[in-house]
Amino acid sequence: MGAVTSLLFTYLNKDIDGIILDSPFSDMKQLCKELTQNFISIPMFMFGFIYNMIKSNVKSEANFCLDELSPIKVVGDCLVPALFICAKDDKFIIPSHTDSLYDKYEGDKQKIVCEGDHNTNRPRFV
Repeated sequence: MGAVTSLLFTYLNKDIDGIILDSPFSDMKQLCKELTQNFISIPMFMFGFIYNMIKSNVKSEANFCLDELSPIKVVGDCLVPALFICAKDDKFIIPSHTDSLYDKYEGDKQKIVCEGDHNTNRPRFV
């Protein structure tokens, strides 16, 4: 959540000098679908119902809409220099999320793909 929070904050506040985004997801609903397919054994036809139920609960409890967690929709307007980092064997937030954000990012950017998975320590130079 830190990478996406940083990205969305940067979109709203242009006074930031640079950001480092380690394993950002591109869209919350897409991430939830992938996690459901890979880690939870429920039929996919139930996904929409369960997602909408959770979304409604979050809206009523936190006054926040999960669908707003979609940095792919705003990343094209971000101009702050950014370093994107992901792990090539990450099964939690698959590298294609970082790739799609990186591809659409308008500001100066660099991407580092590390060995390991989501929780692997990043190399010292990172």
